[in-house]
Amino acid sequence: MHLGLSLSLAPGDLGTLLPILLALSKSNQTSLAASLIWGGLYNIVSGYIFRIPMCVQPMKSIASVALVSKMTPTQIESAGLSVSAIIFLLSITHTITWVAHRLPTELVRGIQLGTGLNLVLNGVTAVLASHQWAFVNGQWMDNFVVAILVGAAALSVYNARRNLSALGLFLLGLVFALVAIWAPPAGTPPPAKPAFTLYSPQVLVPSWDDFRIGFMTAGLGQLALTLLNSVVAVSRLADDLFPNSSDTPVASVKSIGVSVGLLNLVGCWFGSVPYCHGSGGLAAQYRFGARSEVSIVMLGIFKILLGLFLGQSLVGVLDQFPQSILGVMLILAGLELCTVIKDQSFDLAAYDRTVINDRFVVMFVTAGGVVGFKNDGIGFLIGAMACALLYLQQRQRQRTLAKANADLGASTLTEGGI
Repeated sequence: MHLGLSLSLAPGDLGTLLPILLALSKSNQTSLAASLIWGGLYNIVSGYIFRIPMCVQPMKSIASVALVSKMTPTQIESAGLSVSAIIFLLSITHTITWVAHRLPTELVRGIQLGTGLNLVLNGVTAVLASHQWAFVNGQWMDNFVVAILVGAAALSVYNARRNLSALGLFLLGLVFALVAIWAPPAGTPPPAKPAFTLYSPQVLVPSWDDFRIGFMTAGLGQLALTLLNSVVAVSRLADDLFPNSSDTPVASVKSIGVSVGLLNLVGCWFGSVPYCHGSGGLAAQYRFGARSEVSIVMLGIFKILLGLFLGQSLVGVLDQFPQSILGVMLILAGLELCTVIKDQSFDLAAYDRTVINDRFVVMFVTAGGVVGFKNDGIGFLIGAMACALLYLQQRQRQRTLAKANADLGASTLTEGGI
């Protein structure tokens, strides 16, 4: 892959990264500089390990709970460390592989569908948070018209072999953000400008109380999300997206679990947001044309440079990034993740129609739980209960059919004897 194309693919999964880092950094709950530097290092390492555009994203459940509960930086750090340690132990003991092999495909697809739909809904929410139809002063840079135009432009090259829309959307949003900073509308206070600030690392040492609060408040919910969406679903998605790879599986459940487990064992101690992999980010990278690790490595280098030399001063730039453009990026990433459910369309001649219907029901019930509760763990439990109930019904139908066939056979034998 050429360097120019690799650079164009790098912003593919920023739609999820930017809003989380911005929110946590503005509330001083995480270090933007440390998060960029360590996230960049994770990008580079993940790229060379998996040789695919494996994304690195913040642990979304921990971030969401932290913002609502006003958790301290050390409590957020403790939540990430505890989840990572558990995932690492499950991986090296092969427990996570045992679980993955016994999960029905329709459950995993339901989680991916629900996650994709959540990304779409988050994108729509971001677009609605723009200036809508207003054009006064600087509002023309972030409104519904911008969303419609950039969305139409992105869709026009949706199936192009070299999809450069990610770079185009990112650069356009960056230009609008810089214009809003250096030429703010009259009567509005000027936003904070980025400035050269050399990164100075600071070590955070959490207490046992921080670990208790962090894990019980945010870690438990993240554990299910990481296990299902950041490990199992990512492994299945990698096989779906790269079917011609010489490696089978492309990224094993164990290797992804070990990677997630090791991601935060260093970075969190310096105030970085907890990271994991994610099926949504992988889908976004692929949607925007990434087919190797080069785009992820380039993105990692870019993050490290920003964190080392601009750091916390970038909060002002992120804050001015247009919601309309960010929303379109999220919507496109979500649509790509939703398309992986196409393998649930079974051949009617090879499968019983009732079985096919049951699998679709499980998939959509799981996705509904993920979307409705905004939680992969709850969605999984709802889908698992539906799967168990439908399985029992299927067994009952088989027993009834077997009994009917046996009775028919006995009746035929009796009539033949007469």
